Amino acid sequence: MFSVLLDAAKEADSKDIGSVLRELSRLKRRKEGIEDFKKQLIKIVNKIRNGQNIYIMVDDLDMCRPKFIVDFLESIKYILNIEGFVFIISVNRDKNNVQKAINTILGSNFELKHFTDLSLSLSKQSIEVFTRELLNDVKLTKKSKDLVIDSFIFYAKSLSLSLKVIEYCIKKIKFSCGKEELPQPNLFSFLVILQSINNSLYEDLQKETLEKIESAYKPAMLNYPNGQKEWEKLKISLEAALKEKELKTIKQIKNMLF
Repeated sequence: MFSVLLDAAKEADSKDIGSVLRELSRLKRRKEGIEDFKKQLIKIVNKIRNGQNIYIMVDDLDMCRPKFIVDFLESIKYILNIEGFVFIISVNRDKNNVQKAINTILGSNFELKHFTDLSLSLSKQSIEVFTRELLNDVKLTKKSKDLVIDSFIFYAKSLSLSLKVIEYCIKKIKFSCGKEELPQPNLFSFLVILQSINNSLYEDLQKETLEKIESAYKPAMLNYPNGQKEWEKLKISLEAALKEKELKTIKQIKNMLF
């Protein structure tokens, strides 16, 4: 609602008085329609909630367009702020696109807290625990499974993958793997991740690609414990695979990952 009034105010200088009055009349009708909607919604909510709160979980809001994010937050605050309705909004504070959207639309003086009653921060889940739990039932031989898990955990940590990306990669691993031995398990883990975070580089794998991979990911790996050792292992695997006739191993892995 505030953003609508803000838009009207910004455009007022460029319109004649008649246009401004028509805009204000339209806003008045909209306000009356909202008030009627809210009254009807309250009646419906009171009928179905039986004295209990109705909780609505909102996730992935930060993936939406800035205007939609602000419109949605304003709708919750000014239209859906009725007794019995509780919205729980999950946002990533490390990459808070919701806050950026608010600043873009409403200005730097506005924050997410202006739209919420309470803010809670959840502790970060261990990447290693999360990964081992999800890969626990993957259909691989013990040798391949151990190598995939250990290498995947290293790449996920050193490249600072989000839990959402990790979960997506592990779903691909589970869907792709059978009970046979994997060709180059550490290379397999890296290529699963590369496909998810840099698909253009993944699709363009060839001899010249190693330099691009080294430039993009080696520094992050070296900054992590055992990074030099793990990078050398990956580099050896990549060099060997990229030198193969018709890139046999890489094609085999790509066929597994579809």
